[in-house]
Amino acid sequence: MRHFIFAIAFIAVAGLIVAAALAPPPIKEPGSQPEDNVAPFSHPAGCSCHSGTINPQLEPVHTWQGSMMSHAMRDPLYWATVAIAEQDFLPGSDPATRGGAGDLCLRCHGPNGWLQGRSQPTDGSAFIAEDVDGVECEFCHMLVDPDQALNIDGTTEVHSSPFEPYDETTGDGYYGGGQYVINGGGARLGPYSDITVPHVFLTSGYVREGEFCGTCHDVSNPVVGDLAHNNGAQLPLPPGSFSGDPASDVSLKAAFNNAPHGYGVVERTFSEWKSSALDTLRVNDFSTLPADLKVAGGALEVAFQRSVGDNPNADYADGAPRFFTCQTCHLYASTGKGAIQGFVPTRTDLPVHDLTGGSVWMPDV
Repeated sequence: MRHFIFAIAFIAVAGLIVAAALAPPPIKEPGSQPEDNVAPFSHPAGCSCHSGTINPQLEPVHTWQGSMMSHAMRDPLYWATVAIAEQDFLPGSDPATRGGAGDLCLRCHGPNGWLQGRSQPTDGSAFIAEDVDGVECEFCHMLVDPDQALNIDGTTEVHSSPFEPYDETTGDGYYGGGQYVINGGGARLGPYSDITVPHVFLTSGYVREGEFCGTCHDVSNPVVGDLAHNNGAQLPLPPGSFSGDPASDVSLKAAFNNAPHGYGVVERTFSEWKSSALDTLRVNDFSTLPADLKVAGGALEVAFQRSVGDNPNADYADGAPRFFTCQTCHLYASTGKGAIQGFVPTRTDLPVHDLTGGSVWMPDV
């Protein structure tokens, strides 16, 4: 919390923060919205049953606490980019009314505060202590597939017109741009079905899919997508699928009529993976890769070895096929317990929640 307060105070004193009181229409996107009255997420401390096991280096809470997901709202580089984005964004003709772009940033980096309506003003200064745990436990464990179908009986997919997060013709979900959909039914979602838990739980295969991570790791700028040359992409959007008018109704804008990968290119981690052969490559087929992709100690070889671990092969322990998804590499499989209760089984495909990757310096800031 002290790092969060310091970051906001430093930027404010330096005179860098420019903020809009409300998120302007051009920055709006589909998905669950603050006005949908999603219940606040429980503090990660409430997930303490998932810590205190015999091996803290594998347990979900301990490993998440050191991850960039946990520090998404404490990262000073993030706050610097928010300040710059707020200065650069001019939603109207009056230079005195700069700001508003920060709402897009806060949507993913601080989903609890964003969903509770505290992203206004759009510099994050209205966020409170409960909002600084970044991409926290209940956010991920309440995400549902944004496509048109109701995929899990018992869930309540929170979104309303005109914020439907899918193509109304095909029913395909909009994966990216932070266009997430929250389960408003209160049940936490996870991959296992053979469990007994003290809270409401539903089984979700979506948490194992790359599209789950694509929710926030395919970043598109909805303003650029609707107003810029070529819609901020190599290929322009079809006529009629964007408005080109900052004052138009949100339902006419690019973000409401196109998949996020098609406009306003900012960052394409998910799309790059989706376009590669890894999307459909089973981990069990690691041996078929070219020699230069099977180097000992390389990312794919490490993911393969960890997936096999104590299992007969690289698939999930329940027999579901494991592909080279985001989760396979960044939440690698281990053998251990995911909670402290005595009846909790030892799993051979327990995902380690350290979100293996870059920015390893951040927890020391």
